Formats: sequence, C-alpha cells, structure tokens
Amino acid sequence: MAGLSMSSASGTPRNVCSSGGVYTNSASVNFPQWERLIPGDPEATPLHGRLSWFFAAAEKLVEQDEETRQSVIARLATECGLARIREATLHLEAINSENEDMSDHVFTKELMPLLRVLSRLNVMSSLLLENPRDTIINFLSGVGGSRGKSIFNFACQQLQRKQSLDAADTATNLEACVIVVAKILDLSTVATLSTDYAPIFESLQVTFHACLTKNPDLSYSRSPHTIQRIAQRLGRGAEIIAVQFAPHQQLGHKNKPIFEMKQDPPGDLSDQGRRHNNDFIDIENIEVLPTASELRAQRTEYLPASVYSPHCESAIQGLLDKQFRLLREDTVGQLREGVKFEYERRNNVKHIARRDQQAARTFAYYDAILHRVTVDQKHGVLLGYDFTQPDAARGYASIKDRKEWWLHSKRLQQGAITCLIDARGSPLFCTVVDNGCRDPNVKAPKQQNNSPAIFENQERAYITLSLVDISRVSLGNLLDGYIHGHSRGSDVLIEFPGVLLQAFQPSLQALQQMSCKPHEIPFSSLLACPSSSDKGLLEVKPPAYILKSGFSLDLSCLLSSERQLQLSSSKPFDLAALQEHTSLDAAQAESLKYALTHRIALIQGPPGTGKSYLGCAIMKVLTHNARAARLGPLICVTYTNHALDQILEHCHASGIRQIIRIGSQSKSETLESVNLREVVKNEELTRTEKQVRWDAKNRINESIEQLNHLFLTFHAAQFTANIRLHLQTQYPNHFEQLFGTEEVDAEGFQVVGPNIVDPLDHWLRRGAIVSDNMCRGSELLHSLPLHSLNRTERRILYHAWIRELRQDIKSQIWHALVKFKSAREDMEIVRREQELRCLRQAQIVGMTTSGMARVTSQLKHLNAKVVIMEEAGEVLEAHTLVTMLPSVEHAIFIGDHQQLRPQAQNYDLSVESSAGKQYAFDVSLFERLVAPMSSDAPSLPKRALSIQRRMHPSISELVRETLYPQLEDAAIVSKYPAVTGMRRRLFWFDHKHEENHKGTDMMATSHSNKFEVSMTVALVSHLMSQGTYDSRDVAVLTPYLGQLRKLRAALSSVFSIVLNDLDSADLEKEDAAAGTAAQAEDTGVSQVKQVQLSRSLRIATVDNFQGEEAKCVVVSLVRSNENRKCGFLKTTNRINVLLSRAQHGMYLIGDSETYSNVPMWSHVIQLLSGKGNLGTTIELCCPRHPDTSINVTCPDDFATLAPEETFCQICASNDVKSQIVDFLEGNQYADIVLDDDSCLFPQCGHILTRSSMDGTLGMHEHYDMDGNGNIQGPKASSEPFSTELKRCPACRGSLRSISRYGRIVRRALLDESTKRLIAFAQDKYTKLQEESFKIEDELSSLQQQRPIDGELQLQGSRNHQYKNIARLTLWANENREALTLRDRAAAFVNNIRKEEQPYYKVKTMVNNVLRRREEHADAPMIGMVQFRHYLLGSAPLLRLDLAILSSLITLKRSSTTAPGSFQNKDRADFIVDFSRNREECTKLVVAAQNGRQPRQEAEGSILLARYAALEAHVAHYSGGRAITDDQDERVPSANDLRTEGLEQLDLATEVCETNSGCTRGLQEEIDATRKMLNSEFYQPVSNEERRQVLAAMKGEFLGTGHWYTCVNGRPFTIGECGRPMEETRCPQCGAHVGGRNHELAQGVEQAHELNREADELSGAMGRLDLG
Repeated sequence: MAGLSMSSASGTPRNVCSSGGVYTNSASVNFPQWERLIPGDPEATPLHGRLSWFFAAAEKLVEQDEETRQSVIARLATECGLARIREATLHLEAINSENEDMSDHVFTKELMPLLRVLSRLNVMSSLLLENPRDTIINFLSGVGGSRGKSIFNFACQQLQRKQSLDAADTATNLEACVIVVAKILDLSTVATLSTDYAPIFESLQVTFHACLTKNPDLSYSRSPHTIQRIAQRLGRGAEIIAVQFAPHQQLGHKNKPIFEMKQDPPGDLSDQGRRHNNDFIDIENIEVLPTASELRAQRTEYLPASVYSPHCESAIQGLLDKQFRLLREDTVGQLREGVKFEYERRNNVKHIARRDQQAARTFAYYDAILHRVTVDQKHGVLLGYDFTQPDAARGYASIKDRKEWWLHSKRLQQGAITCLIDARGSPLFCTVVDNGCRDPNVKAPKQQNNSPAIFENQERAYITLSLVDISRVSLGNLLDGYIHGHSRGSDVLIEFPGVLLQAFQPSLQALQQMSCKPHEIPFSSLLACPSSSDKGLLEVKPPAYILKSGFSLDLSCLLSSERQLQLSSSKPFDLAALQEHTSLDAAQAESLKYALTHRIALIQGPPGTGKSYLGCAIMKVLTHNARAARLGPLICVTYTNHALDQILEHCHASGIRQIIRIGSQSKSETLESVNLREVVKNEELTRTEKQVRWDAKNRINESIEQLNHLFLTFHAAQFTANIRLHLQTQYPNHFEQLFGTEEVDAEGFQVVGPNIVDPLDHWLRRGAIVSDNMCRGSELLHSLPLHSLNRTERRILYHAWIRELRQDIKSQIWHALVKFKSAREDMEIVRREQELRCLRQAQIVGMTTSGMARVTSQLKHLNAKVVIMEEAGEVLEAHTLVTMLPSVEHAIFIGDHQQLRPQAQNYDLSVESSAGKQYAFDVSLFERLVAPMSSDAPSLPKRALSIQRRMHPSISELVRETLYPQLEDAAIVSKYPAVTGMRRRLFWFDHKHEENHKGTDMMATSHSNKFEVSMTVALVSHLMSQGTYDSRDVAVLTPYLGQLRKLRAALSSVFSIVLNDLDSADLEKEDAAAGTAAQAEDTGVSQVKQVQLSRSLRIATVDNFQGEEAKCVVVSLVRSNENRKCGFLKTTNRINVLLSRAQHGMYLIGDSETYSNVPMWSHVIQLLSGKGNLGTTIELCCPRHPDTSINVTCPDDFATLAPEETFCQICASNDVKSQIVDFLEGNQYADIVLDDDSCLFPQCGHILTRSSMDGTLGMHEHYDMDGNGNIQGPKASSEPFSTELKRCPACRGSLRSISRYGRIVRRALLDESTKRLIAFAQDKYTKLQEESFKIEDELSSLQQQRPIDGELQLQGSRNHQYKNIARLTLWANENREALTLRDRAAAFVNNIRKEEQPYYKVKTMVNNVLRRREEHADAPMIGMVQFRHYLLGSAPLLRLDLAILSSLITLKRSSTTAPGSFQNKDRADFIVDFSRNREECTKLVVAAQNGRQPRQEAEGSILLARYAALEAHVAHYSGGRAITDDQDERVPSANDLRTEGLEQLDLATEVCETNSGCTRGLQEEIDATRKMLNSEFYQPVSNEERRQVLAAMKGEFLGTGHWYTCVNGRPFTIGECGRPMEETRCPQCGAHVGGRNHELAQGVEQAHELNREADELSGAMGRLDLG
C-alpha cells in the first residue's frame, strides 16, 4: 500500500516524529506534541506511518479536559487538519481487499479512532464544537455523500468480520459508526435521498442485532435510539422519492383526502391559492410574526379542526402542525387583528373598522419619527423614536406627574412588543428596550441611546426600540423613514399592552424546529396515534434504560430502614414493603411504581392528595440511580414559577443538592444560589472559549463602529463632504469639475474662490431658471458638463447622487449587519457552552414551560433522558410537546385534568366555546391522553391518588360527591379545630343583590358585586380580628378580576394585601390595556374596624389559586342576575378548584338561585342545604362566649353586633384594659363607663375618650354642642378653624379616620399643603432662574455649535415650535441641557397653576362627587389660590424660549453645508412666525395686571418687544418680511415689528416708573431692547441685573401660619402665633405688612373670607367622606 509504513514483525506501525524520535506511548501525549503534526500547509508531506499515532493521540486527548477536547476538534476542522483526515481516506481507497492486515490497520488504527472522537457524547452535545464537528463530518460525507458511502461500506464489512472476535470493541465501534452515519443524514438531504445509504443502514442494523443476540449484557447506550432515527430518516427520504416519480399525487395524500375536507387547506393546497405570502403548507416556512401581506389578507387563517392536520406526511407532523397553527392564532393572531384594525382605521377615515373580539388591545402613538439608529451588542439595532405624547400625558405639564402617569399606565414598558407601520403600510415589529423610567431618583434620566426619558418632554415622547427581526427589504424601508421621517411623520407606533414576545415566540420556533426533524421526537407513536382501530388503552412499555439486562432501580433512598428494595422490569416488586417502610400511602406507592416502569406515565392527583410529594419521591429515586442508568440531569418542568420553587425546595429538603433552576422569576431564597445565572459565575471559560469570545467581541466592536458610522453617513448623505467622496470614487469627471480646479473655465463656470466656501452649494445656486418641462432626465444629465445644466437639472442630478450614495450605504449596512449577527451568535455559543457544563453536573434542572421553550436548543445538547412535568393538566399541549427532547426516554406527567385547564387567550379556540370545540386548544396533552374527547381515540393508562390531607371532611364531601367518588379523607383532617368566631365551618351566605356589571360577554373579567365586596370585607375583618389567624391562614377568592380589583381597593385600607404573581400580572395587563393606573374605587363599603397594617391578607382569582390552600377561605361568587347566568363558573373544573382550597372552613357569598341551573352547583347547593349550611343569616360567636350566637344579615351588623375581641371591654386582654384613655385625668380603659363617656378607636390602635379629645381639639370653640357633647352645628364665628394639625396624644398618629374631627383635621391639612406649595415654588423658581442664566449665556456664545442644515419651522404655538426643534437631532443632542431645563421650567409653571393647587384640587374633587351623586355642584371657590409664582415662572419660560430661538436663527443663518440662505425667501425649509409667542407675552401682561403684579407686567411687555426684535431681524435679511409658509399680506414687515416693540417698551417704562420698588433691574433691559430695535442686529441682553434681583428675592418672607391681606389686598401668611414679629413686607407687592411686637401694619387685615371658604370646603369634604 503506497504511503503506509508497516512493522513487519508486529503489524504495528513504527511512529517516528519529525525530530527523529519515535512515538511509542500515546497515553503520554500532550496537545502541543500532537498539534505539531498538523502542517501549516494543506499540501505538506503526509504522515504515513505516523498517521495512526496521530488519530490514537487525538482519541486520548479528547478524553482529557474540556479545553483540550475543544482544541483538538477545532484544529481537526481546519484546512490543514482535514488534510490529515484526507490522508486516512486515501489510505482506505488504496486498500487491496485481499490484504486483511492493511484493512485491519486502516480500520482499527485510523478510521475508528477518528469516528470514536467524533461520536463522543461530549463532542456531539457541545454547542461550541457544533460547527467544527459538522465541518469534519461533512468532509467525511463528501459531495452527495459519495465519500461517506465508501467509508461506511468498508466499515460495515470490517464490523461484520470482527463481531465474533472482540464483541466489546465491536459494540463500541458499531455505535460510533451508527452515530456518525446518523449525523451525515441529518446534515445532508442529498445523502438522505440517495439509495446508497439504505444498504449501509441495513448492514449496521443486522450487525447490531447479531451483537445484541450474542452478547445481551453489552452496553449500547445510544445505538438503539440512533438506529431508529436513521430508519425514520431513510423512510421519509424514500417516501419523498416515491412522490417525485408520481407527479399527479399530492404530497402525503395518495387518495387526495384534502379535497374532501370542509376546511380551506393551507398554502398551495387551497383551490383559491395562498391567502397571503405567509401562508404555507409546511409550518417551518411560516414567519412567526405577521407580514404586511398577511395584515391585508381578507380570508381567514387555516386552523386544523381534527386532532392532526390531515395534509401532513405523518401523524406526529400533523400534531405539530395543528398545535403550531393554533398556538400562533392564539397569540400572534391577536397581534395581527390588532394591527389590522389600526391599519384600516388609519388608511380609511370613512371606514370604521370593527375590532375583532379576539384582537389584542392596542395603543396607537401617532406622528412617530425615527430620529436615531444605532447598534449595541446586547440588543442589536436600536431605534430611537419620538412621537406625540398621549393626550392624558400631555395634560400634565409636570415632569413628575408625567412620569407617574407613564409608570402607572404600564405603557411601553421594557420588553413590550410594538409594531411600527409606515406610510406604505409595512409593519416592523420591535420590542421596547428602554423608556427612561428606570431610576426614580434621577430627575431627568436618559435612555441607553442618550435620548430623553419618555416623560421628559411634554409634547414628544421618546422611546428606544429593538428590532425583533429584519429583512433586506424592511431595512431599506426603515432607512428611508430615517431620512424622510422629519417631514413626513406619518408612522404609527402600535403597542400591545401586556404582551411579551418571549411568551410565545420561543415555543412557536421550537415547534417549527421539531417539525423539521419529526424522527427525533420520542414516543411519537403514543403521542400521535391516528388509527381509529386502536381503541381502548394502549400498551406503554418501560423506559429503554430499565430494560437493559440485569438493571434494576435502587429504591433504598426512600426507605426509613436499612433494607434494600429493587425495582426491575423482569422481576416481581414488593409493593407492600415500599408502603410499609416509607410515608407513601397505598395509591402513592402504586403510582410511584407505575411512574418508574412506564416510558410515558400519567398520574392524576385530586386536590390535596400530595402530587408534589410524590413527584419529589420519584425524582429522589431517579437521581439516586442516575449514574447507573446514565440518565443525565432530570428535567423538571412546571407551569408556574410558584410550583417550580415549591417542588425544587422539597427536593432540596429531601437531600438532593445538585439542583439548578433556570429563570429569573423565583421568589425562593433557598434557590437563589442555585439559579443558573449564579452557578455559571463560578465556571471558568476554557482557553478555546476565551479565544472565540475575544475574537467575537472584536468583530462585534468593529461591526458596531462600522454600523454606527454608516447610519450617521446615511443620515447625512446630502452633506458636501459625503457627496464629494461619492463623486471622487464614482464620477471622477464630475468631481474634477466641482472640486478639482481653482480657476474659472472658458465657459464661465465658477469654481472655488475667496468668497466661495462650498463649491457644491455655489453650483446649485447658479444656472439658468427654466420651466420643469424643459429639463432632461437624470440618466442623460450624468454625461453632460455640469456647468451646462440649468438650475432645476442641477437639483435633479444632486438628488440622484444622494440616492445612489444612500443605496450604496444600504448595501454596506446590510452586509455589516450579517457580520454583526454572526459575531453575536459566536458570543452566544460561548455563553451557552459555559452554561451547559454547569447543567451537566446537575442532578435536577428545573424550569417553567415558557422558560424551557427559550432554552430548548441548549437542552438538546444535555442528553437528559427523563422529563417530569408538574401541573401537566394546566399546560397547553403545544408547550408540553416542546419538552419532548430527542434524548428523552422517560416522561412523567403529574396533574389533574378535572381541575383547571390551560388558558387560551382566544376564547373561540377554547373547548368551552361552541366554535372552539372543534379545536379544543385548551385541552392539555395530559387530558387528551387520559380522557380523549372522541370515543374512537385511544388513551393511555394512568394512576390516580386517592387520599386527601387538606380539607375537613365536610368540605371534601362537596368534591367527593360530585367529581371524585374514590377520594378518601386522611385521619388528620377530621381533627381540625373549629373556625374561631364562627358557629359553622362551612356556609353559603345567600343574597339577592344584583351584580354591578350586566354585560352580554359572559367571559368578561369586569363583573363585580358591590354588596359582596362589603360583606366580604366585614366577614374577613371579623375572622382576622379573632387573633387566631395570621397572614397565610385566610384567603379571599373571586372568579373575576373586576371583583378582585374592588376587593383590593376596599381591603387595602384594612390589611396589607398580598397578590400572587399571576394575578398581579393580569391586573397590570388589564391596566395597561385600559391605559390607566388602577385607582382605589368608591366601593361604598360600610365602616369596619381596622387591624394592624402589619397583618397581611391573600386575595386571588380562582384561576390563579390552584395549588394553593388556606385554613379559612372566603369566596365572593359575584354573579347575581335575572337570567341566572353564572359566567365561566359554570365549568366543573373551576368549581372544583374553588371548592377545594379550604382546610378548616369555607364561606361562600353569592346568589344561589343564579348558580342552581348548573348541575354541579345544584348538587353542591343540595348538599349544603341538607345540613343547614346555606341561608341568609351568618352565625358568629365570641370565642370566650361560644354559647351566645350572633346573627348577622348585612355588613353593618358586624360592626354593631360583633365587636373585635381585642377592643371589647369585657373580652379584651389586661394590656388593652390598662391603656390610658383619658390624658387629662389619667383614667384607664377598664375604668371608663362607656354609657357615660364613649371611646374612640383611631387607626394607630390606641383608645381615646371622646371628652378628652374634644378638649384637645377645641371642639367647643368651633361647634355648638348640647349637654351630652353632641354636635349641633358650626359656630357662626369669624374665628377660623385651627391651622395646627392635631394628632393622637399617645403616638402622634393620624386622626383622619375619626369623622368627628375630620373637618378640623382636613382644614389644617389643606393649609399645610398650601404653605408647602408656596415654599416649594419659591425654592424651585430661584433655582430655575439661576440655571436659566447659565443656559442663556451658553446659547448666546454659540461656541462649538454646528450650523443648522435642513428644515427649520419656527411657527405656530410655542409647543409646536418646540416639537419641531426637538426633531433637529444634532442640535438637540448638543443642547440637551437647554431643552431639559425648558421642560423643567414648563413643568414648574404647570405645577403651580391654579388647577394644581391644593384648595383648587379639593374643590374640583368635591364638585365631581356632587355631580356623581346628582347633587348641586357648587363647592366654595377659594380665593386663597396663589397666582404670584405662576406669573413668576411664566416670564423665565418665555425668556428661555427666546434664547433657544435666537440661537437657532443665528446658526441657521450661518449654515453653509445646505444650499440656500435667508435671501431665498421662497425656501420652504425655513419658516419663522412669532405671532403666537407675542400673544403669550400679551397674556402675561394682562394676567399680571389682573393680579396686581407690576414686575411681571413690565417683563411681559419687554419680552414681547424682544420677540418682535428677533422676528424683525429675520425679516430684515429676507427682504423686509418674516419668512412664513404663505406670503400673506397680513404678515408684519420688519418696520411693523419694530413699531410694535417700541410701543411695548414705552408701556414697560411707565410701569417701572410707577412701581420702582419691585421693578429693579428692568430699566436696563428696556434700554438694551430699545437699542436692539433701532439696529439691524439682534443681541442677547445681559443677565447681571436680573441676577442681583434674584439674590434679593431669596430672602423674601415665607409665611407658615394664618392668612392675611396687605393694604393692596394680596393674601399672605404669617408665623404660627398669628402676628408679625419683625419688620416685614408683602412678598408680592412689597407693601409694609407688619412691625415689631406682633403689631400689624395699617391696612393689613385677617383674610376672613378666605378662612371662611376654607372652612366650608373642609366641611364639604367631611360630608362627602372624602377626607
């Protein structure tokens, strides 16, 4: 054999290294020594005899550590490494079939070591090695599988020859061949379709069975499963070939059953053709998110109505097809319909689109403009959008208020999915990355791309989005919008509140991947059994690993004794011993045995029967035997995070330590340290991984830098520098004509000269002016001399250059994005490989169903053989199928199909809907396998638990008699104590109070019942006041979110409310969909006695309380109506859950007649009535007087008939009785005769006598009282109510809850709030002014400011101007501090307007309540509202706007990069009209006059003059008139504006002369402005004088006491004593108001009218219970 050196004596090749040494012991090899044999050149000298050592050493090296293994595979996959593999294949081709020694050497020493290296489990399961491994296997396969055919035909011959010689080696080599052949077939469709591999497979299969027959004890851990996969792959391939030769047959439909279907089939199978461009036969071709064509389609989507989609090739593919389409319709269908609704509404104003009932609720944000495109490593392409603030948010001028609105509305939160629709109707789906609401301590937080926070600007909201996915076409559309968005602004941003992409996209993608490889799905014949002949129970075999000869499971880990207990598939099992020596009951023991001996095990666990306990026991056995059975980590999956935490904590407590939890929603402190994100921190990267990460990081950084540069260049393509570069490379002749000479040519073309800054701009301004119809096309213009073009043609050619440049940049951006994506994927592979190493060391890996979908591709490499699912009855079949990893040999499902079903978002897909029964989307896989809906469908065997340990027998009877006849009670439940404070432990309180919502939608979440809220609050308060139950012992349940919301509002003032994660998410989702924050509602609840706020209470909806329990459960059933419709409580599943949560006692509040027409409810009502547990009166009792029955029939009875034991004078503890309750006489509670002097009980928990508190609060000073201390009415006195806030004498706690003192307390609170407002306004004003001075100076300097190119429209309202300014991205970024200050100044003005002041808010609230109650709405109008600071803030805001506008105009005038100038008054991109600004100044003057504020009056006139001066400046440079979008003759000229300005200055001068004391510093500004108006130039005014005035204002008097008016009638306050203590002046007008020794100045009076109005308003609050 050429090139192969053999040892003549031993047949072992003599391995000689390059240095002359001999390699004799591969065990001592190291990686550098081995790597030296890989040449630097693929054409290097062959190794010859050293090749066998090379492969033997490789096999030894991959058995070492992870880092070495990665390095070996990576080097073999290089071109030079493949050269060594090619050398081995050449040896194989050169073998003479008669030379057995040569054949044996190549097979044993070269081929098999290589195949064993590739087939190793840790090579096949490595994410990092996937690409290099597949590269090597593809090389072995060759073109069309030709090389692989030769290799494995040779290998099969050798295996058959050697099977009788060395069975163990043959088994190992056989498995390596099988695994590599399977991988070749996975990677190559051509090889799969080729007939060459069928004989190879048959030979491998024959050899395997022969070896297994002769040596049954040999281990074939992966061969059986892999052989089955090969068979399925080749079978599928053969089927495709058969169809190809039968062109008249539809794929998989030999008898064309598709045409017999009533449904319109998918894709091209439909007679009508495809519905849209996303309608395909195969689900793997369907895009998860809807396309533009799909949004416009009118035909309904194809949804399979049978168990399996009939057009598919196999039952398992049909099952995947159906579940994918239904899951997509349930999730994406909502988005599609929501976007379609907004799209139709937007594009056809006259057409009122009807929102589909199943469409997702949406919010539309209009005038969306793309202002920034960037890239970062984590999120990819980031889009900075701004849009018009929603009306509700725009109504808040305060940044703080807008932030609160955005936070509480739950809109556009991180992770929310959105859709952008451009003018063409093309959708672009994104997720929210940031909205700037992260840190509440940051006043003006910025987003990741340095955009303002979403709440920062009153007119425009800013948001950062990340693209979900992008195509080349959509990228082009996006970039076009980036350019034209400033002028168009027609994009709409649509939000789907409460919808998260990660909630459905991973599951849908996982189903698509599974559909591509159906042969990898385990138990496919059991999961999808289409044959109607297989009726009854199907046979389920034991797991493959337990069938191995001699293998048995060791159960000793469960036993309490030292004995051994083995479970084998071939021997009888001692079930009695298991039950005797463990705490398992009979049903649990039988279920455990069944679960361990069936490859699919289904265990039903009725309520309280210990499902989680059994699941933990099963996992304990399997982890104990994991090493012996080679199980890998156990995959534990649950529906909820709570259930996952619970079962993993049980496993940890049972002694299982190697646990890893995947997912960030855990609330368990125990599991915090075993979360994957924490565990992986301790796992070091290998050298190869570090190299890959370093390389990927560099590529990412390079791509980010390149992309960000390209985005900026694309946006600025019209700039001269970019066009110059484009011309230089693409049109050198044009470049020479524009930029290449320095003289005037012979034909008069003007080039660069001393007065020409920009040759391109100069060229565009020149040329003959002709009509448009005389212009030539752009193609011709490219070939003409530039100087010969007329002005219009020059514009045409100029824009053609820009289009070409941008098209070229688009292509560069796309290719850079592809590289960026590839580098990110490499980085992600390193991270996942690092995590996989941690997961492989775990015994249990736990996650939720949604979490598993996100990591399915990673878990496929884990080689886990067992998956255990808790709550299987609540999991959608689509999500359950995703858990079926290719490596799984054993699946255990624990649940109860008679409790809650999975939740379908689309009711029309639900089995409860008449339309949805055909789909049965909400029927779990567990239920379908246990209790199929069709009598023809087969089922699988199950086991059921039967002994419940939760409910008292009287409660469990309700579900035993209706659903679980075999359910037994454990002995412990009969020993439960009676419910404290109640005569009965089980009772239905019957009533006839109708529900508040009578909508026709019986599935609505908004139903509520006001009476039941009151009754529930009273009953719960009674139970919690007994002192027996803590926060986990009592729970309140209701079926509806609407009732839950009302219960939360009513109970939150009594208890600290605890909501579970699911209910919190549902409420937030509903809040987000409504666009408002949940507010406490007027429930009309009667007054109840409060317990300490530290006592918490659980409330929940029925659907989200499955798996939970409580000692006492109070249920509000809600529904009560004439039609006797009970909504979704008609289903037995929900009734079951509702009735089975209580341990000691359960109390239902509802209308029994409404529920009696439902069979199960009717049976329950009969059971309760028969034992006297249903009626209209609830019997209560005092624990210390149990023989005395207290009968209550309404909420108010609890307060009057059943006092809390804590405060009952007879039953109270000694600590309570010894409380001091009279702080004047020092009497204790026990000493008080309550008939003579009643006691009060404020929220703080102290007890106070009425007489002592009346004295403390001065009740006799304000009210007329009778002899018994009863209030007759307010005194007709001018003395105001006390402005001192009175509190509990014992703890200084609030007295607001005591209505007797409400008027006094509320008046003090109102005064206190107003004084704080004044202090706040003064402080805020001075700080804003100081910052404003600095900003105005910076704007006037124009240092390092770039000229403004492009559109600049300064017209309309000030807010409209500001919106246009914010669109100037470059200027806005450079002057972000100025814009932020402007927002804060606007917010300050808004915060102190009258509508925001305490008295005015209270007045509005009182009037609103009066209107709701249909009473006359005329609350007192308070004159105490403060206007001075509102005026103070208005002037600086106008000044700041003036400084910004002045800066912009100056920069625009200096612009040279864009063609045009002020002189071109026809330009549409520069519009100036300050008429609205001047109107605002006039309003300020009038308001100041009305408020008698001379300084602000003068400032208003000065500012009007300055605006006129600035506009006159623009008019001077544009031909005498200001630049506007229409040349209306009414537009004032420069002279008109100067005249108006000078008139205003005369008025300001007059005001200053009359009020010199409070107008200091304004005369200097008047003089400077007058000079400006008389000049051609506009210059900013110095702030020095204003700074001095501001410094003086800081020391102004701030009052905190009673209200007075100065001689000019302006209100102010003086200190707590009520009189001035030193020389003081009015803070508004400067008038003298007080002297020394508490004497008022002449003309100063107490503000009697203000005090009277304030008293009346506080009284109105008290009457309406608003305090």
